[in-house]
Amino acid sequence: MSKDTERSFGILPAPIWHRPHLRYIADTGDGVQDASEAQDSSTAEESHDTDADTTDWKAQARKWERQAKENKTAAEELAALKQSQMTEDEKRAERLASLESENAALKAEKQIAAWKSEIASEAGIPAAALRGSTRDELEAHAKELQTLIPKKPAPTSPALARANKGDGVQESTSPGLGTLRAAYADSDK
Repeated sequence: MSKDTERSFGILPAPIWHRPHLRYIADTGDGVQDASEAQDSSTAEESHDTDADTTDWKAQARKWERQAKENKTAAEELAALKQSQMTEDEKRAERLASLESENAALKAEKQIAAWKSEIASEAGIPAAALRGSTRDELEAHAKELQTLIPKKPAPTSPALARANKGDGVQESTSPGLGTLRAAYADSDK
């Protein structure tokens, strides 16, 4: 190790478990001690420390859990006390405020649903696919989805092309189409 490392971190020995193929020898000052003996004594101390730490953490967790439960019951009792001390006007005002916030949330949800259906019909994508909470976000998402969805091919059959055009030609597969159109035309008048 360099001198800078020793100054900032101290001398850090490699842990025995990290390199099991090497034999470490610890010096106690009066003689040479085998690494296995040093490991046994340090492992016993470490296991004692970890057991004590685990027990302390468990005790602390139980203590904080007990205190949280006591705080919860105290908060519920305080809320009940405040509720009982409120006048009828205060109770009505609180109820009115909660209903107004609920109404505002429902109106916003309804407005978003209207925007979704409008944008979806313009863009030709399902309204359920749109995400966003403002009209701008919904429009941006619709544009993004339009780039991902392939365009539908034009009809290849001449009969389908005429039907889509609406040139009034009656198809042989639908003999009652003329009668149906006449009935709708009469109902409009």
